[in-house]
Amino acid sequence: MRPLELFAAIDVGSNAIRFRLFELDADKGIREIRRNRYPVQLGRGVFSDGQLAPRDMARAAEAIALAVREANHAGTNQICAVATSAAREAANSQALIDQVQSASGISLRIISSDEEAQLAALGACRGQLPGAPSYVIDIGGGSTEIIALDANGIISWHRSLPLGAVRLLRGTSAEADGNASLVAEMVASVDREIAGGLAGADSADCMEGPAQPKDIAALPAPQAWALGGTPAALVDMLNVAGKALGARPEISADAVNFCLDIIKDLPPAELTNRYGVPPARAPLLLPGTVILARLMAALHLRHVLPSDAGVCEGLACRALKTSH
Repeated sequence: MRPLELFAAIDVGSNAIRFRLFELDADKGIREIRRNRYPVQLGRGVFSDGQLAPRDMARAAEAIALAVREANHAGTNQICAVATSAAREAANSQALIDQVQSASGISLRIISSDEEAQLAALGACRGQLPGAPSYVIDIGGGSTEIIALDANGIISWHRSLPLGAVRLLRGTSAEADGNASLVAEMVASVDREIAGGLAGADSADCMEGPAQPKDIAALPAPQAWALGGTPAALVDMLNVAGKALGARPEISADAVNFCLDIIKDLPPAELTNRYGVPPARAPLLLPGTVILARLMAALHLRHVLPSDAGVCEGLACRALKTSH
């Protein structure tokens, strides 16, 4: 029997660094065997002054070094580390690359929003054909990727919006209580970015395939994946609240708004105490949920399928394709 290949993926995001270790099997696909998450919040400085903070870069380099040691201990030297929105925008991203190289011996690659979208879509589908027109919505700390796929998994169009849970929180006038004025400010900001990002597209703006329709409702997309920490936290909230999601845990637009009504009236500590939201996620759940709710409204989505897949899974699927 041929030994299975091991592949390690590291996704350096604006809010957290994600580490995944996979088995690559030509017959069965990818199988996750280990994971870790480091809540570094690399984007904190970028979204206020355009610079990665020295302390955050040091923490990121240390976290990546830990992930690399774990991967090497497991027996793989196939390690791919990529960085997304915060590193793309930072004026001093080369300093992060240098620190990572010094701390772990690997090269950190900053990927474009187009490549991030491709990896998110590949990860959401786990390398399989979606079978029907679909959306992938990947809500990160610094940006949100909206990807439209055809039934064969080909990207019809993609938008990267400067909307992320960390960015939105940093861009509002207050960062604590989920009060009505704060929610209204977030909603207005999100709606402006959605209107600007989705309106008036032509084929030159698209990665490949046909242009985005002028009327977004004209695109048939009966299914949608929602990636990131926000949808996962909403599933946990709904379970605690006794809202059964069924065997295929789709989240309806009504359920998202139900959660939003709760989140806006509770401080982060109470979200943790009452609903088990992880402390690192709790302050970001309000902006993340606002983004999801407004995108579902703009894209006319009645339901989304939450998934914790994303860039790491996309890297593993791509590695499997290239190695077999």
